[in-house]
Amino acid sequence: ERIEELGGAGSIALELLQQLPSDQRTAIQGRVLQERDYADLAQSLSCSQSVVRQRVSRGLKEIRRRLEHSP
Repeated sequence: ERIEELGGAGSIALELLQQLPSDQRTAIQGRVLQERDYADLAQSLSCSQSVVRQRVSRGLKEIRRRLEHSP
């Protein structure tokens, strides 16, 4: 579902992704674009699954907010 949301917005969403803090960007790229599971991401990022989930959630929320306010 999230991939479709990002894909539907096209390159604008990908540009917004690049503007996110690196921790959120990395989490979203891993989870949404590469379809890695939270456990795998948490291990590779040396943090807990809940931290990865939080980064993904906050990053997607910010992208969605910016898309809603873009011309």
